[in-house]
Amino acid sequence: RAIQYYGHHKLIDKKYDMIGHIFDIVTTLDPNFIHAYVFGAVILSQDAGEPEEAIALLKKGMRHNPENWLLAFETGFVYYTTLHDYRGAARYFALSSRLPNAPEFTSRFAAFTEERSGRTEVAIEMWEQAAKATSNKYIREIAEEKIKELRKELERKGARQGVGSS
Repeated sequence: RAIQYYGHHKLIDKKYDMIGHIFDIVTTLDPNFIHAYVFGAVILSQDAGEPEEAIALLKKGMRHNPENWLLAFETGFVYYTTLHDYRGAARYFALSSRLPNAPEFTSRFAAFTEERSGRTEVAIEMWEQAAKATSNKYIREIAEEKIKELRKELERKGARQGVGSS
């Protein structure tokens, strides 16, 4: 019924007034239906323009499925793409990367969004962790290059602050 409701309104009027309620019911009936949380959150954040409601749905999913990396990752994705809250995104990407069966890319998303939020030192730490965790030579080289780049950026910032304080 949720898919029919979405499809109907996608074609007719692009108004999704009941979609949050519908996905709340679906996930209450089956709290372990991970894809219902994810699909509902995508619709809420992208189509319905309700990113806060999307996050609430995903957090409900995390309460019921605390070891599921995908729900934390998707929460970070909503923070990043819709709310442009890079610190919030980094927090959930990092959480996702620490959960069982999380793919390697989750830690890279965390490092990138920490950098984007202006937390360069934290980004360096996360890139270091990503470099250590991967068995992929290409990914390790990318992480090592990012670490060098960010350390140079910190040096430039330090030099500018040193000049301004004299």
